Formats: sequence, structure tokens, C-alpha cells
Amino acid sequence: TEICSGESTTLSYEGGTGSTFAWYSGSCDGTPVAATVSPTETTTYYGRWQTSACGVSNCLEITITVSDLITAVAGDNDNTCEADYQLSGNDPTPGTGEWAVTDGTATINDDSFNNTSITITTSPVTLSWTLYNGACVNTDNVTITLDNATSITTQPQGVNATTGDNVSFEVIADGGNLTYQWKFESADIDGANQNTYQILSVTTDEAGNYNVVVTGTCGEATSENALLEVATSIEELAETGINIFPNPTTGIINISLPNNIEKSEVIITDVTGKLVYKETINQNSTIDLQSEAGIYLIRFNFDGKSVVSTIIVE
Repeated sequence: TEICSGESTTLSYEGGTGSTFAWYSGSCDGTPVAATVSPTETTTYYGRWQTSACGVSNCLEITITVSDLITAVAGDNDNTCEADYQLSGNDPTPGTGEWAVTDGTATINDDSFNNTSITITTSPVTLSWTLYNGACVNTDNVTITLDNATSITTQPQGVNATTGDNVSFEVIADGGNLTYQWKFESADIDGANQNTYQILSVTTDEAGNYNVVVTGTCGEATSENALLEVATSIEELAETGINIFPNPTTGIINISLPNNIEKSEVIITDVTGKLVYKETINQNSTIDLQSEAGIYLIRFNFDGKSVVSTIIVE
């Protein structure tokens, strides 16, 4: 008695006698029809037994209700940064609709509301939006992916180098659609847009702090600073008028500053960055490191400038 537009149904009967059972539309004396019908709108059909000699039986009727086909639209597949998400199914009027989770895990706030909200537990999650209109049923699916917040999982590490070395920094980040922008002393570096940044044949001018801003679908994250220490070779250091001797040393080092440098701050660290010595010296000084054998960085800060070199303790 109820079909969806475009479908067919077979009319049936029980009981009675006669030689032929006949179906009609309009009335019992209306238009004859076959038992299988495909009405495009709600239609009443009439049936009766009839014979050639003894007339016809009483006439009974049945109404086939035709419901309009309605197409479900669950919305476009989407990515979200928040676990709480609003769905966008189409209006089910004149029928009704129902949301259901078909894959993944989510809590549906109101499963009969086309624009209901959900809370995603596991991602991705696929939901079905099913519309019911009489005998008509139609379903569409949508998949929502919960992206991870943009975050840095491995920070770039500082580098100790000597002029002429090739150095590189690397960051490892998590999130969706990640882009990178490396910075030197807070200024963007043109073209430095990968998760690694390499400097070929480094110079002392490139010594300083490097960091990277990672931008993704779910926000951005800024890395910690990674310090690039560029040690000046002994020969280059001598060009500034600063002399360190002996080098290598057993721990006692002599430092001679040129006449144009009255004093300088001297900072000595081991290769891990641990401070070993820090003092302001005059033009001629002697330092006893009293340190274990190894390679050390020595920095001279004077007149707003900074140069770094290495010393070897044997």
C-alpha cells in the first residue's frame, strides 16, 4: 500500500470466486490495469471477480500511497582541529532523518537533527545521514578527520662549527599540512621553508640564534633557539690582532690583545656548552684552565663585536 516514487508494486487479493479477477483505475468500470503497477502519484485501484454468464462480484478498493524520493546529503568530507564538530546534513522535510556512526567513534548530540554536533573520540570517523519519507529511504556518508594540533616533537639543536664547515639544523613537527619558516636572530630567512636548514661554508657572520616557526592546519608552533657557534681559525683570529698561545696547550694559555683593544670579555666553554671560564682581561693575560683534555670554545667580546675560536687542551 506504500511505495517510493519510481518503484512498482503488485496488487494482490484473497478470497472470492469467478473466472477472472480484474483490476481497474478510476472505478470498477474504469480503466483496466495489470496487477503490477507503477503509479507516479497516490492512486486508488479497484478489483472484482467477473464471469461471462453470471455477472460480477462486489468491488473492493486499495490505495497505493506514493512518497516523493528525497536525496540525503551528509555534507563534504572535512578536517577539523577540534573534537567538537557540527555536521551539515540537508533538511529532511517532509520526511525525517537519522545520523549514525558507521566507522570510528563519536558521540552524536541529537541523531535526528541535520545540523547536530558530535564529539570525536577516534579519528577519522564516518557517519551516515539517512532520510526517511514514507517508503523512500536514502543514505549518504561523510568522513570527518580530527587533525593533530601543530606541535614540535624534536627541537633543533645548537651547532659548534669552524669557518668553512657545512652545518644544518633540523626540526621534527606533528600536525596537518605543515609549512616551515626558519629565522636568524628573529628575522625570516628567504627560501628556508623545509624542516631542515643548511648553511654551506659557514662564516662568523652567520653565528647566532636560529629557530623555526611551524604552521599547520591546527595553528603554529615556534621552536626553541638553536645557537650556532662559529669558531674562527687561529689564522683568522690572528688577523684581528688577537693571539692565543700555545695551542694546543696543557691548560695554561696566554692571550695577547692588539693595541686597539684595551680589554675584552673572555668566555670559554666545552663542546657541550658548559661554562669553564668567564672574565674580562686586559691586553696581556694568562689563564690556567685546569680542565680535562678536549676541545674548548673561546669567545672574545669587545667593542660590540664577538669572535670565537677553539683551543685544544692535551
